[in-house]
Amino acid sequence: MDAVKVLHELAEEFDSMQKRLESLEAWREVNDIYPEIPGVMSAGDVATALNCSMATAYDIFKTGRLKTVRHGKVVRCTKEAFLQWMAEGGDVNVSNN
Repeated sequence: MDAVKVLHELAEEFDSMQKRLESLEAWREVNDIYPEIPGVMSAGDVATALNCSMATAYDIFKTGRLKTVRHGKVVRCTKEAFLQWMAEGGDVNVSNN
């Protein structure tokens, strides 16, 4: 390999690492915003954060209005997904037909 090609590849790797670092810093900022909210949230955590009933929190999970992760019967969402859902207005765009 010639030196120019090596330098070009190193520059590309550096740019990739810089983007990843920016992404990680943004993630850290999101997680530092509300320290009382756990990183992985159960329906109980969502109910507490929203000051709603467990039934409402399970309904939010069940209907797919909030991005969740499932493992068997266990359903969780990430703090990041919850805050994104809230930033987008929660259920503001859901019609009650």
